[in-house]
Amino acid sequence: EKMSHLVVWIAPPYYRGNHHSHFPDYQPIHHHDHPTDSMHKILTRVTKLLKQGQNVIMIGWGSVREQRKNIIQTIRSAIDPLTITSHLVIPEMFSMYWSREQFYADHVRLLDAYGRGLGSASKDEPISIEDWMMTFSEPEASEGFDRIQHSSFNLKIPENSGVNALVIDADTIFEALSPDPEIQWKIPRNFIRANLKEWYEMFPMGRIILIIDESQIFPTTIETLSHDPKSQNQLLTQYREKIRKIVWELFLEIPIFYFQLSWGMFSPKDFIRSPQPGVIAWISQRHQLSLSQILIVENSGKKGEKTISRNCGISSIIPSQFFSESQWSLSTRLRHQSVPYVQLEKLFQDENPVQVEPNLPLNEHRQEIYGNFKLKDEIPPGVEERGGIGRIHGIILFSAEMSDFKLKLQVEDEVR
Repeated sequence: EKMSHLVVWIAPPYYRGNHHSHFPDYQPIHHHDHPTDSMHKILTRVTKLLKQGQNVIMIGWGSVREQRKNIIQTIRSAIDPLTITSHLVIPEMFSMYWSREQFYADHVRLLDAYGRGLGSASKDEPISIEDWMMTFSEPEASEGFDRIQHSSFNLKIPENSGVNALVIDADTIFEALSPDPEIQWKIPRNFIRANLKEWYEMFPMGRIILIIDESQIFPTTIETLSHDPKSQNQLLTQYREKIRKIVWELFLEIPIFYFQLSWGMFSPKDFIRSPQPGVIAWISQRHQLSLSQILIVENSGKKGEKTISRNCGISSIIPSQFFSESQWSLSTRLRHQSVPYVQLEKLFQDENPVQVEPNLPLNEHRQEIYGNFKLKDEIPPGVEERGGIGRIHGIILFSAEMSDFKLKLQVEDEVR
């Protein structure tokens, strides 16, 4: 009699690991596709497939020990144990965190007809990995699985689409803000502007994305107002407008996206904050960028110290080499002074090439923060969207003549 194989893949329901390359001949039954089905109904379906001699992978179930025991006992009571093998798989935490950011980015790309994003209550918002881990129980041999394995499965990422992206950590170009309206620049503004313009001329279809971590660059005086939420929010709004105006004045004719992490929403060690690479997971999914096409301007850190680029393998260059008055052209400096992209073994696998919208607009359900491409009270116009709690993605628009940068996002982006 033909042997069938059952894989139970423990992971949060939104996990997007590439199970196809590891289990190509397995029938997937994903929790995300059956969120309201009872375990009895799911196991009835699984048992039927196994009896037909098919291999099955259950994705998103089994975080609780009692549920795992129920799965094994039900299957083995219905099928001859000698005709089935069972394999329990637990993806590594890096994979789950990366997948979470992909989920957030995809969700904002594919908002429903009501424009509901993850900034508002949504039934599709996943529980945090931390909350999920509170329900998770470490597997034991006595549960009955033939094999238990921790695995770093490949994560799907966009293949080379020909679109380059320059990611800049705001911390590399100006000092933390202070109540003083004057900005303290780490690099002369004319150097910044000249080199970014040169980069954009090299890659006219490219994306320049500024990472703004509010907890890193906003003044600590905000913390002292924790007893007065109204005043604290007013101050946060004031500094956010200040940031947008700084960016607008700095980049001028260059279209600029930003990815802003809200103040006080993340712990220092959160996967979305430097030196963890969560921002790259989010940005690459939202803009459909290959990791090989991303260059990040970041501080190099001390010897052996982890950085965003080292944690996910993307190309990097330090600020003094990118924003330079050197006689070398920018293209020459990038060839000789940047640290090249390195595919991290076994972590990432390219998906099929995708068509990328030139000069990515924001979702058609976006919030227009300054509206109609007209300057109001000297605040730059722009649009922004929320892709996960505390994650704000936007574009700053510069004039009515640049309306090409306000193209509507086509919801034809394929659902992953």
